[in-house]
Amino acid sequence: MNFSKKDCLVIFLYIALIAVQFYGLDLLHLSETGLQTMRLVIILLNAFIVLYAYKGVLSADWKDFRQRKWTKWLIIAGSFIVVTCLISLIRNMIGHHEIEAAALEATASSGETNAIKSLSSYAFTLSLIALFIPLLSSVTEEIMFRYVFMFKHSKFKVLQYTMLLLSSVAFGLIHYLARGSVAATIPYIFAGLLFGSLYLWKKNIWYNIFTHMLFNGINMVMALFGTLFQRFAG
Repeated sequence: MNFSKKDCLVIFLYIALIAVQFYGLDLLHLSETGLQTMRLVIILLNAFIVLYAYKGVLSADWKDFRQRKWTKWLIIAGSFIVVTCLISLIRNMIGHHEIEAAALEATASSGETNAIKSLSSYAFTLSLIALFIPLLSSVTEEIMFRYVFMFKHSKFKVLQYTMLLLSSVAFGLIHYLARGSVAATIPYIFAGLLFGSLYLWKKNIWYNIFTHMLFNGINMVMALFGTLFQRFAG
């Protein structure tokens, strides 16, 4: 393994804060608004730790990225299309899980519509801010899952490809924690393999970040319009 003491500390804090975010806060029996506030604080704290720890990597790769040809944007757009198509394909292949999930989501959303309408201004603002978190997650996830867990082992090819597989599984598990369904986990494991392959190919984290941000950004815009519609419709 090629983990430094800094890497080990950041990995420990990253996993610990995720555990607190998804499991620890439930033990405090907070109100929904309090729960959202604490989750937002933890996400921002986690992002700050990762970005500060690896600001040198981001800076060095950014200087290199800026000097590359304009075709870099075509690669990013193409990577986004491939990731989107792959996730959609795998979701369709496990459609029997999706049918059950869709039924549950439809039931939940019918009850959530009135809940969203009745949110206080503070809680509603938190909900809107939370929609932008995936853009920040695009950066932190690419640094952790692609750089720390995989690319740092570039001197040892067998280990690097092993870590590509393991980091992709871990990437899928993160989405399981967020979504709570196997149907969400499997597509993102394959997406992790694609993101990892992109990094191994271009050897610059910003290709991954922009591709990931594009994917999350489009989903964020759709969720934003959905939230605003539920808030103000009727």
